[in-house]
Amino acid sequence: MTGETEAVDAIVAMASWEPRFLLGMERTLETVGTQRLLVYFVAEYRDRTVVARRRLAGVVERYPDIAYEEREVSFGAPAEMWRVLEEDLGPRAKPGDDVLIDLTTMPREVIWSVLFWLEASGSTAHYVYNRPENYTKEWLARDPNEPRLVYKLAGTLEIQRPTALVAVTGFDESRCRQAVEFYEPARVVLAAQCGTQFENDVRNVGSECGKGDSRVERVEVDAFGDDHGYGVLKRHLGELVGGHNVILCSFGPKPSAIALYRLQRGFAEVALAYIGCKEYNREYSVGLGDAVVGTISFGN
Repeated sequence: MTGETEAVDAIVAMASWEPRFLLGMERTLETVGTQRLLVYFVAEYRDRTVVARRRLAGVVERYPDIAYEEREVSFGAPAEMWRVLEEDLGPRAKPGDDVLIDLTTMPREVIWSVLFWLEASGSTAHYVYNRPENYTKEWLARDPNEPRLVYKLAGTLEIQRPTALVAVTGFDESRCRQAVEFYEPARVVLAAQCGTQFENDVRNVGSECGKGDSRVERVEVDAFGDDHGYGVLKRHLGELVGGHNVILCSFGPKPSAIALYRLQRGFAEVALAYIGCKEYNREYSVGLGDAVVGTISFGN
């Protein structure tokens, strides 16, 4: 499977119109045995994902032992989405001892909520992230929404403390700026992905973001490395927790969401925040690249 496990009780994914969603699912199903495939899709993009979902259902027909299920959720109804995830993955649902999460096209808010319920259920969470061959040269997403804290992962914010924002940056500078403007933090740590893949050194949130702002500190992380940036970010959190209300955001490579979840569970007072966008490019990415895989150790 992901290098460690050849079979899981369930696979959880989020449908997308990106080619790597279907291509990645086909690759996973060829190598990972499972009894259940649970695919969520977003109501606001129902029409964009209908073809991919129909084709996936056809792929699953090759595997008669797999029960294929779809669930609709809405970006505009986070409370309802939370309840749906609880019904499917919470302790009462008994999702299984081993569950594989396909991070590829799953929003970070959903990733964190899925991890929360799998942890509550006593499951072991494996994960796979399928990189594309490349991203569009145009915009990826635009018109960001207001940030919102994630249910059960919102930490403990005290009114007398200043705010610190720790954000893993990506190619979308507007969302990063939105977080800074919305929370008005006293300190900002911008963690940029290292390396040159996907023209990262050119396209990642650049030096102009926060330039000349004494609040801003820049660090580098490797979201594709073994700990997805956890160690670097933990050192900075150790300096901030206690004196600040700390808010964590991820706009960079999706595996960084795993690192931020582990940090929140280790520093229960810090908050995870999500910023979606009102529009995503129909040509967001092309092709299927290699996979980043791993297993999250809850409580560590």
